[in-house]
Amino acid sequence: MYLDRDAGDDRDRARHSLANDSKASASAEMLSWARGSSAVNRLDDATLLVALGRLPGVGTRTVANVARSFPVLAAVHEEDEAGLVAKVGKRAATPLREGLATRWAPALAEAERVIERHMTAGITPLPITDDAYPPLLRLIGDPPPVLYVRGDLSVVANPKTVAVVGTRDPTPRGMGVARKIATRFAHGGYVVVSGLATGIDTAGHEGALEVGPTVAVLGTALDKIYPAENRGLAERIEGQGALITEYPLGDAGRATNFVARDRIQAGMSLAVIPVQTGLVGGTQHTIRFATEARRLLLCPRPLEDEAGAPSYEGIWDLVRGGRAREFAGDDYGDLFEALRQKRLELEMLAWRQTSLGSHGHRDRRSSRKGKDGPPEGQLTFGSNEVVAAANAGFFRLGALEGDPGPVDMAELLDALESVLDAEAPSLDEAGFGGVVRALRARRFPERG
Repeated sequence: MYLDRDAGDDRDRARHSLANDSKASASAEMLSWARGSSAVNRLDDATLLVALGRLPGVGTRTVANVARSFPVLAAVHEEDEAGLVAKVGKRAATPLREGLATRWAPALAEAERVIERHMTAGITPLPITDDAYPPLLRLIGDPPPVLYVRGDLSVVANPKTVAVVGTRDPTPRGMGVARKIATRFAHGGYVVVSGLATGIDTAGHEGALEVGPTVAVLGTALDKIYPAENRGLAERIEGQGALITEYPLGDAGRATNFVARDRIQAGMSLAVIPVQTGLVGGTQHTIRFATEARRLLLCPRPLEDEAGAPSYEGIWDLVRGGRAREFAGDDYGDLFEALRQKRLELEMLAWRQTSLGSHGHRDRRSSRKGKDGPPEGQLTFGSNEVVAAANAGFFRLGALEGDPGPVDMAELLDALESVLDAEAPSLDEAGFGGVVRALRARRFPERG
């Protein structure tokens, strides 16, 4: 599974250290490979995250918090109880600590088998620590620690993403509307996400494929494409975009998987676009997750001669309740601007998550002083911060293209304040204004 013998040897030494001595300090070898975007680091991080998720009582949210909190994933084993409580919460810390002490060896061995199986099948295990992980998805409370991907990773990593979703029983004209919407957003440079279901999902994928890539988020493992009638569509999507799932090969599947799938659709998108939906049904889960994640809800104006159809009941409920923005064919310019503003808002949220630990504590890695810290007046993003906020499209203010280097803090704050002036109510509600003002108070000098 590992492409480099020395890296594989380092991984083995780390594994045995963690399994045999829960109180031993991490070796230099262990620290050297735990995070990054190389093929070896990607597989090692995926293996560790899968192993953590197989410990008794350790769930998705806890594993994601570990990934957010530890630049070196293996270092979680060296954290004392107080440190674990601070990073993952008191309730999660106990089973995590107990599992690491008593169940790590079998969990890691099973995780290695899982990763090997996917690699053999041509499937990429994509950990949340990787640059190619969907950047917006990191911002939700319970992002999948590992995604399994067939297709183009650059499409998965694109933050310009919208979800086109809706009922499995649409009207024929509703199908046409969904195709046109997907095609229009694809022409605008957006990746269209949907769930591969029959009905509106299928129309959204097909419309996007006329122009560019699309991403299908599955509620099943990649060896069980559902529904079976969309296997041909899945093959087209894999060739032109990507199929992704959080479920490993061989997963038995449960009805609740499709609800969990809906949080991924919403979480990796700037906006969710329900085309047709009733008052109940799977689309309502995606709508709920979008609201919780502070994403835009955009609804096409119901066609006059179909406005009373049951498939529009959920759309009318959203629009009349002020929960969604209604749009028509001549509104795309305004929609693209709204998406741009939403992206800026989420960029600031990503940056705030970088500066604060997973439970709101200041991240000591981002405020180091002394000879190992960044030059005064500059903010330098290390590998963890890049993964969390920059590489996958965040902070595209002209300073973080390609390999990130120092960012002039004064210039960065000027840019952030201009965004804050334009979007003050929503951003201040999220606490961003206070962050910007606090940083400004430190009086970073201008670049000399």
